[in-house]
Order: sequence, then structure tokens, then C-alpha cells
Amino acid sequence: MKTVQEVSRRQLGRNAPTSNWPGGQRDVVEYGRGQLAALAYVSSSRAREIHVLKLRNAFDRAGVGQSLRYVLNVLTLMREVQELKGGYWAPTPPRLVALEQSEILIAPIPTEELDRHFAGVQRAGYARLVLRASEIDLPKQSLSDWAGFNVVETRAWAANMIEKAAKEMSPTIEPQSIEFFCLQRTTGSFGKRTMPGWAADARQAATSDSKTILCRSRLTGNYYRYFFGTLERGKVVAESPTPSEVDRLQYGIAALTERPITVLLDEENGGYLIRTFSVLPRPERRLLLGLAARCDSRLGKMYQVRTEERLQTIARALQRLGCEIKAANA
Repeated sequence: MKTVQEVSRRQLGRNAPTSNWPGGQRDVVEYGRGQLAALAYVSSSRAREIHVLKLRNAFDRAGVGQSLRYVLNVLTLMREVQELKGGYWAPTPPRLVALEQSEILIAPIPTEELDRHFAGVQRAGYARLVLRASEIDLPKQSLSDWAGFNVVETRAWAANMIEKAAKEMSPTIEPQSIEFFCLQRTTGSFGKRTMPGWAADARQAATSDSKTILCRSRLTGNYYRYFFGTLERGKVVAESPTPSEVDRLQYGIAALTERPITVLLDEENGGYLIRTFSVLPRPERRLLLGLAARCDSRLGKMYQVRTEERLQTIARALQRLGCEIKAANA
């Protein structure tokens, strides 16, 4: 069986920049994987670091220079590449991440080339999968480690964060541009749903202990300073240090107040559609974009999932995040 390093070597002759893209459709992520495989190859057991200028030149010659940052963001999210100091990038070691019946194959190599050597490779979202029955001799990585699930259950984690913040409060003067985390219940064409938001009125603030609230104050443009605050008579009189993982905190606070943030689920053409209305924490976003394909949507963000296994893997992660998963139009 060919090793992934040997597959990389074959890419040296397959990815010369060209304006004639197979099928007439440009897949810049696959092109980026091909360039990384070719430029990083040294030998069957060694890869080199690649300076971003080499990648820039390759993308410019192919007429897709504006897509380089997007491609690097995707491959970083999938943990196929690692950004180093000084503008250098390195491919990560090839490995398998086990699901129940299949495995995610992590390797910065085009899907078409992987399929030539490892039978049954399928692209899900940005990730590629193979059946667990496939005998591929590669190191294993757990799903939690790959996704980065450091928090097992967000609701309990958020409760601990709030309790800790309440003990660390110190007197403060309320900023002029302060907003309070709140939860909005809306009804639309897809049914009732709860979404996170920010309000200038402290009476709308979401709180699980009646006094500790998540706040933000604008620094400049779209940049904010986040902190926990203590309310007295509608004013913030004390605050604690900046909390970590603000995106995750919002889901945890919503769950603690018994108003979980909604994710809508629907079936379509033998598959499933997942619709979200708020920013997911990076680990959950990595899993969703790895196993589901982003679709155009007039409301929220929509993702298509092809199999029950992938759907259940995503759903379990969203439930641990504290989401309410409900059928569209319910």
C-alpha cells in the first residue's frame, strides 16, 4: 500500500499551475492541497516548511491569488497545515480520526489523488472520510483531540465560569458604550427559535443568578472588550476579568437560563439540513464544516449532511454545547 508521503511525491508532477481547470470549475481548496503536497515534499519520510510567498506565487500563476488566505484558513481549521513563525507553513502528519463507522483522513493532499491510493475516499464538508474497515496504516487521533473539545459539557462549564467571576468582582465605573448579552425569541417561516443578541437595556440581560451578566463595550469599529459585570439598579457597579471563550459562554448562559439557542434540522433529498443562527465556538465549527457542506441560505447559515452517522456526530456536539435542536417549522 502506498504511504501518504509517496502520494505527496506523485503530486510534484500533477500540480503545475494552469488556467485549464478540470471540468471547468475551480476548487481552490483542492488546488491548495495539491500545491502544499508538492512544495512540502522532500522524501518519503520528510517534508519541508513552505514560505507563504511560494504559495502566493503558485496561486497568482493560477489566477486565484485572492483565495490563498481562504484556503489556508480552511486547511488550518481542518488541521491539515500549521502556521509557523516568519511566514512559514508546514503540513501536519497524516492521520485518521475515528467516527463510528468511518474515519476522517487528515492529509494536505487532493481528494482525487487520495482516492487513487486509498479506496473509497469521500469528501464530506471540507474533510475527507474513509470506511473504518479500510486497512490504512496511519496514526490515530481521537475526535475530541482533533476538534479541540476541551469542554465536555458547556452548561456546567459556564456555571463554573459565572461562579468564579462572581468571586472575582471588583468595583468599576460603567462604560458609556456598554451592551448586555440577551436572548431573543422570534417566530418566522422556519418556526420559533431562540437567538443570542446584545441590548443596551440592562433589563433584557440574560442571567442565571440574577446579578452576574455578560457585558461588552465597544473599543473601536467591530472590536469589543468582554467582561462579566454585577448589576445594581440597572447599572454595572463591578466587573471581573475578561472571560475566555465568549462564543461558548453565550451558549452556556442560554442553557442555564432554560432558553437554549436554537439549531434547526430538516430532511431533504435523503440527507439533512442544519441551520444555525449564531457563531459556533471553533471546535464545533471545525466539526460542522468538516462533516457538512455549506449551502446558500436566505436566513442563517445552512449546512447539508449526507449520512445519519455524520448527523449524529454533529448533533451530539451541539447538544453538549447546550443547543436546542428542533425540526424546522416546529
